[in-house]
Amino acid sequence: MFDVPVAGAAWTPSKLADWVECRVLFGTDPFLTRATLRDEIEEDPGTDDMVEFDVDDFDDDEDGEASHPDFALGAVGRLRSAEGVSPADQLSSDAFEVLEERSRIVGPGYPFTVASDRLTRRPDDWKGAPAYSFMLALNARVVYGLDVEFNNAARTFERLVVPAMASFVAGEAERIGWPRDPEKVEKAFGKNLRRIVGIIGERLNLAPERIPARIKDNGVDVIAWRTFKDKRRGQLTVLAQCAIGNEWRDKGVVLEKWAPYVHFAVRPITVATFPFVPDAMSEMDEQEFEYLSASVGLWFDRLRLAAHLNDDELESSLKDEIVSYVEQVLSATTIETAAGSGAA
Repeated sequence: MFDVPVAGAAWTPSKLADWVECRVLFGTDPFLTRATLRDEIEEDPGTDDMVEFDVDDFDDDEDGEASHPDFALGAVGRLRSAEGVSPADQLSSDAFEVLEERSRIVGPGYPFTVASDRLTRRPDDWKGAPAYSFMLALNARVVYGLDVEFNNAARTFERLVVPAMASFVAGEAERIGWPRDPEKVEKAFGKNLRRIVGIIGERLNLAPERIPARIKDNGVDVIAWRTFKDKRRGQLTVLAQCAIGNEWRDKGVVLEKWAPYVHFAVRPITVATFPFVPDAMSEMDEQEFEYLSASVGLWFDRLRLAAHLNDDELESSLKDEIVSYVEQVLSATTIETAAGSGAA
């Protein structure tokens, strides 16, 4: 199995929730209890750096919540009734609160049930939840520093974003990122742009042959749109950028780069998509989320994407790509999986 990923004071409920999801979705045991999680935290060597707090050490802040200057493990209001607070017990409880919130956000696309301090895998194994498994594997590659190929995975992620964006706009979507499949679409950006613009009914500002050949996708991997029955210009358009690496905070679409080539009757929505959960990657308060939105536009993390995906509707070729990649990730870990054993 994965070792508990972060030691001592660096532990956060969201980071631990990511680990629990990996453990249950990819592991042989189809569930994990809060008590087991607490015990594993206590047994980890990093726990030596954690401090046990007494309720008398906590002061009420201006919102009436208990707080401690050295205690940043999540919700602490219930500490009023505690006589002695075990950091491992507190952290495991907070992690399960995060998991419950994730279940609420994602809905039917969440491959777990959270009930009675137990997280249970819904499908028999991870292959029964390909979309979430793939995004969680992409997350694990970055968080645990796994030496796994990612170029093909980036294109697979772009393919997965297509149905999510189509669901979001209640319309259509298409992958236009580079490299394109020449058997399906025009390889040259200019010619492919002319085709897309013709479909969505917008207007080209420049003839395709005059668009520089060095432009591959102009910083957009997926385009989504929702037209009206009157077929007139003026519609909902989404331009999405996809990121699966550490640069996810900076992967926003620069709309000004599209102005020379396409005249949109209505300004498109710019979107950034990534397989991570922001507050599991770094500390995120409301100001940080506002800054993220200002930097990349409307963002879709793993949870928001999963809420707009249906495993049963994914193309079979996409599922095959997902299974192949997840197996690569699992082979690079020490986790024993419900669909086979990974090698260290």
